[in-house]
Amino acid sequence: MPSSSPDTRSELEALQRDPEVVVPIARGVLFRTGGLFKRWEKGWYSISPLGTLVCSDGDDMRDGKQVLDLIVNANAVESKQMKGAALMHAFQVKAANGDARVLYCEDEVCRDHWVLTVNEAVRRAGGGRPMQLADRYTMDYSAKLGNGLFAVVLRGTDRKSGSSVAIKAIKPERFREHHSLIMREVSTWSAVGAHPRIVRLLGSFQSASRMYFACASSRRPACTLRAVGIASVLLHGCCKGAAWVLHGWCCMGVARASCAC
Repeated sequence: MPSSSPDTRSELEALQRDPEVVVPIARGVLFRTGGLFKRWEKGWYSISPLGTLVCSDGDDMRDGKQVLDLIVNANAVESKQMKGAALMHAFQVKAANGDARVLYCEDEVCRDHWVLTVNEAVRRAGGGRPMQLADRYTMDYSAKLGNGLFAVVLRGTDRKSGSSVAIKAIKPERFREHHSLIMREVSTWSAVGAHPRIVRLLGSFQSASRMYFACASSRRPACTLRAVGIASVLLHGCCKGAAWVLHGWCCMGVARASCAC
């Protein structure tokens, strides 16, 4: 088991004693059908903390346009087959004025995290109890899978499915120093989607002091996800391009990405 510095141990003890309030983060590529011929259209979407759905042509959400405001709920709906492609998993987002939008993900994990993020934003805006990471995952603070300058990786269990997960917790000082880079990692890792050579991102959660990445457990827990960061930097923050490059690297066997620090 990786050794921990005194600072890391005291930090983990504090987290275990007083768990942080977190906000699920969903941002990345989603699909919809539109136009006279119901063509598949792709866009970059995000949910604001106040429950507004935003869409942009690129991955810079600051240039996005508001799609739905005052959202009241989100729920999974019937999946749909994209012509000549895999099954697309759908969810519907409804606004207070009755408007609704059906959006599609390439897998169920992505869809479920979007539904969670939307409904948590609605609950938070309505004065509901703040979410903690422990509401979604049982954390084993004694089972450190990795510990580095940037993050510590812990073992956890999904309360809903019972499956084992790895939780990558970015250290507060790194989160402050590299906030924009970490937000690009959220978008890039989400945009990569399911790939046999890349550990699957299950969800991203932000607290006041750090970012948490929940991902599928890997047989190689000491490996790093440096490939995501390198691709993001090389593409100057273009998450769509970084995801495409990362896919290419993995297909050629240049990178084998996993979760760690």
